[in-house]
Amino acid sequence: ALFDARGGIFEVQGTTSSESPVQLIQSVAGTFQGSQLPNLADVGPLHGAHIGTQEGVGEIYGGTYFPPSGGGKSLPVRIAIIVATRGNLTIIATAFAEYDPQHDLMYADDMDYALTEFRWPGE
Repeated sequence: ALFDARGGIFEVQGTTSSESPVQLIQSVAGTFQGSQLPNLADVGPLHGAHIGTQEGVGEIYGGTYFPPSGGGKSLPVRIAIIVATRGNLTIIATAFAEYDPQHDLMYADDMDYALTEFRWPGE
């Protein structure tokens, strides 16, 4: 499911993949590389990563986004990817949001709230 959020775009996917969380994170991050994000780089781990009550693994990427219709304008962005597994279900949550480098702030509070409120099957 893909959602428009206040600070950007939020996607939640479910899978039964046998890939490790790190492999899934790298796979998702790879989909963002290209001319619109030419300098995408791994910023570091997302500490306290969770989806609902399930602990997960998270990584943050950063770069400069060049919108296709932006007329040369660019935007600093952060991409946070969290993977959590419960039983045979793996959830991949990806937040693509504007970033304020002066305050080291990613505008994704509504996305974080959605992950906190997430309910796994059977809860």
